[in-house]
Amino acid sequence: MVAVRVAAAQFAVDEDGAANLAACLRAVDRAAAEGAGLIVLPEFCNGLSWHPDRAAARLRACRTGDAFLTAVAARARRRRAYVKLNVTLARPDGRTTATNLLYGPDGTLLAESDKLVLMGAEGDHLAPGHRAGPVVATPFGRLGMYACLEGVLGEVCRDLVLRGAQVLLNGLNSFATDEASLHVPVRAAENRAWVIAANKVGPLLPAAHLPAVSARLGVPAERLHGAGESQIVAPDGSVVAKAPRTGEAVIVADIDPAAADDKTRPDGTDVFAARRPELYAPIVSPPRPRSAPPGAARVMAAVALPDGPADAVALTREAAARGAELIVLPELAFGPGASVARVTRELARALDGTGAHAVTSARDGDRHTGFLTSANGLAGTQWQLHRSARHAAWATTLGDRLEVFSLPWGRLAIVVGDDALYPETARLAAIADADVVAVPFTPCEPWETELGLPERAAENRLNVVAAGDSAGLVLALPGDFTLWTEWEDGFTGRISHPLVTRAEAPSRLRRSTRRARSTASSPRTPTSSATAPGKPSPRSPAHRPPSLLPPRPPDERSFPLKETLRHVEQMVDSASPVDVTETFERWRGLLDDLKAKIDARFTLARDPSTEPLESYGSLPDGPGGRLAAYTGPEVDWMVQSWLGDPKAGFANLHLTVWLGPQIRVPHLGIALLVWPDGWFYLDSLPRTHLLADGAYYDRYYEPLNEQWLAVREGTPELTWFTSRAAFIRASLSPTAQCYSFPRSPEHMDLVRRLTHEHVDRWLRWVDEAEPVPEEERARLAADDLAIRRNIAERDPANVMGVRFFGEETTERLVRALWGGDRALDRPGA
Repeated sequence: MVAVRVAAAQFAVDEDGAANLAACLRAVDRAAAEGAGLIVLPEFCNGLSWHPDRAAARLRACRTGDAFLTAVAARARRRRAYVKLNVTLARPDGRTTATNLLYGPDGTLLAESDKLVLMGAEGDHLAPGHRAGPVVATPFGRLGMYACLEGVLGEVCRDLVLRGAQVLLNGLNSFATDEASLHVPVRAAENRAWVIAANKVGPLLPAAHLPAVSARLGVPAERLHGAGESQIVAPDGSVVAKAPRTGEAVIVADIDPAAADDKTRPDGTDVFAARRPELYAPIVSPPRPRSAPPGAARVMAAVALPDGPADAVALTREAAARGAELIVLPELAFGPGASVARVTRELARALDGTGAHAVTSARDGDRHTGFLTSANGLAGTQWQLHRSARHAAWATTLGDRLEVFSLPWGRLAIVVGDDALYPETARLAAIADADVVAVPFTPCEPWETELGLPERAAENRLNVVAAGDSAGLVLALPGDFTLWTEWEDGFTGRISHPLVTRAEAPSRLRRSTRRARSTASSPRTPTSSATAPGKPSPRSPAHRPPSLLPPRPPDERSFPLKETLRHVEQMVDSASPVDVTETFERWRGLLDDLKAKIDARFTLARDPSTEPLESYGSLPDGPGGRLAAYTGPEVDWMVQSWLGDPKAGFANLHLTVWLGPQIRVPHLGIALLVWPDGWFYLDSLPRTHLLADGAYYDRYYEPLNEQWLAVREGTPELTWFTSRAAFIRASLSPTAQCYSFPRSPEHMDLVRRLTHEHVDRWLRWVDEAEPVPEEERARLAADDLAIRRNIAERDPANVMGVRFFGEETTERLVRALWGGDRALDRPGA
């Protein structure tokens, strides 16, 4: 590995050219100060993308060698860095283009490329590029440049990587939050290349026009700001550095460009060598309007995840009986030895008496064949188009085209197995006027379901129903697709993203209820999705206004006895689904701030056993999470984690520190929840028997009693949370804080103040602690581990992990919470 340091910068621009240049130079300086030698700046660095007409756009554009670009080139030379930026450029031939420019460390302009795919009003004022951009060899890898909408569609990035690019440099001018969550990382994963993406923050429209445009579109003004979240993404789709949603920032990371030369999937398939360019000719043909009639407005679809052949039949029968019109099972759902004839016969029996169709695949001689079955038998076949190392021993004959089947509700394409890896396959389906794509497959890497299939739906406006061996998903097209029409459910910040419903074993069967959506310019297409079981009616608790008044004198105290005895899942299920993403992000930022204080005090290293848990699930399209554990000379096990589905109203975040046995200071415990009310837990976990060790109690707990009383009395609208699990109640110290509350600014500030005080006090305890005699440390370490394991394993909230991610993933998370799979040694045990 030869690591190089790269950076992406995000900042705001406006109509002040001098201020915009200053922002560019400031970003280059900050990135270079962090050691970055390759620096990527956003799209339209020289000004806003809002122009009254073409003449104004040309007047405001840069010219080759002007003061703006000369200053950027000089700063690249001064900092000895490669700098990529994007500006509007007035060409000598009369065109005004959106142009990517790459300056070398000597200030020379090394490469330029005009944006090929313009978005919205850009096409009214700018001219698209005439040719593909270059791939430039540098010590920081072979570089390819693209901008914004060119990354929402896949062809530009694909072309650059096919011509050898290892690192893709993306400048964005986007308010769409799905850029960072989907369109940026998927281009890295599907091409197995690095992506460095720099977005804007701040208003993307002139301040004078912002209120009127906001009112006309029915979109809050803050939604018309750059969405930030600039990021650096590895070839497997994992984000290695990410900027915040708002605010000027520079992010840096060390990358190995050569890692992008490995195009091999974990099963051994070289996904670039297996491409079939001879099949992709329709993609480069002139575009044409849809010629097939529109699909139905609704189709009921199901994903079935069977345990075996008998279960496949039973689930198919159940889905059809429940009204599913399309049922998708994993590839080879009846086993690798089952013939097409046998499988279609059994599926036809399961579908008897219904109009439903089922899709799976089977070995058909030397072909891997997907097939469509109805109650009447075989209704269509699709051969796999791309070679797969998993089936190399027998699947030697490949298909030569993608078929589309006309069904009563619309047009269906079947994408078999590893064909789902190739963006070209889905594009062929869209060009052939498919409405729904059925995908019986076996995913091998997280990006395939978290990014790949959602992107196939988004970039092609296709509904996708996919079933794998242990997970499936249904991707339905939303009707809301462009800001220039009124949004039915209000603009959420996402422009091009399907409605995602995931199914994981042991859930096994998920069926659709969502209605089909279409764009304003194309006919309605059938959709399929799955929904969770219905929730009880929302509750409407009456809360008094928040109060932060000091407690009454001792002789006047009266304590509110409000408390809840409900399980976490009862709290979640009894509430209406509310998007709590804003609170979730505040909680995440709060824990980051607290962890920074802890990091400054201790020497810590992340335990490798938790690196695979850096990101799991499907946030923001469904449940997701992150878990990172650390250890060091003074810390046995520190965990910062979160899991949940904020858009559906639930998130659970933790920061816990279990000290080593060198001192006997209580452990640190912090948990923050949204369900969708707020909830917090703060405690100092004792490391002795408090009733037997009065000195320990007097030192660490009696001084906190006054604060505990003040919170309990001074904020009567807080609701004390009493766990229904006796073991969890036994784990609380006498001064634990454990409340739910209405999510008001006052309460959020209270939690922030209490948590910072909690951590600051705990750090003072650590600094003032006396050492534990060496002969007592082994026993103390053993007790700590036993307590930590019991709390993790007995936590009743684990049921939410099972609900979201299944038993296997939850078991792994629980083990990570107590260190069951740790790789680094425990300190001083």
